[in-house]
Amino acid sequence: MECSQSPQHQALVHLFFAEREARRIPDLPEGVEPLPVRSVGIVGAGTMGGGIAMVFANARIPVKLLEISKEALERGIESIRRNYAGSVDRGSVTRESASESQSLIEGVTDYAALADRDLIIEAVFEDLEIKKQVFARLSQAAAPTAMLATNTSALDVDAIAAAATHRASHWSALLQPGAGHETAGGRAWQHAVRPAALTTAMALARRVGKVAVLSGNCDGFIGNRMWQFYTAEAEFLLEEGNAGAG
Repeated sequence: MECSQSPQHQALVHLFFAEREARRIPDLPEGVEPLPVRSVGIVGAGTMGGGIAMVFANARIPVKLLEISKEALERGIESIRRNYAGSVDRGSVTRESASESQSLIEGVTDYAALADRDLIIEAVFEDLEIKKQVFARLSQAAAPTAMLATNTSALDVDAIAAAATHRASHWSALLQPGAGHETAGGRAWQHAVRPAALTTAMALARRVGKVAVLSGNCDGFIGNRMWQFYTAEAEFLLEEGNAGAG
């Protein structure tokens, strides 16, 4: 009885309903179904791109990982190998499961190789001009039905989308799908495919084991805004002498 009336209990109940509300898409028309995502392309084999590739491969979704040079691609693939080896050593996955996941990640160096992907995520350096260049190339290489996504943590998704002639959806890995002005699912529901893109992003998040929270197009989105206050409070503790530096 004491536990059921505790602040911890109240917090857990709040969290349960907050998570359900956070993934709800406002004003979603009835009958909208998620689009099929059978394959994924990722541009950028760095820390973020490699990590995203592993997330999808672990969910048994085939991935093509693109880098601009063979050397950069080899570094990215080797990093993924090390990550899987570390997981096996820790016992968090079996060797067979890690091997199967790794086999689903294919390295490529040509944008044309992404033409058969249902979803393509850019995970390149956090620079607006670079991301716009990537989106411009993706709009030419991707299939007309493919969804384009950005992994930006702070940049304007509308500005990134403006570089593409093919605009479908933008979502960032919390997982925080972002509803930009051009997002196929923004509040305006400008044409039939728009609601489907955000619905697909939210459904895909659950499929790969992420907590999805719908975000607007705003400075820092959700994760960085949370981090801002976490770090500020930590610094206050240090300033007040209530926490050690180590």
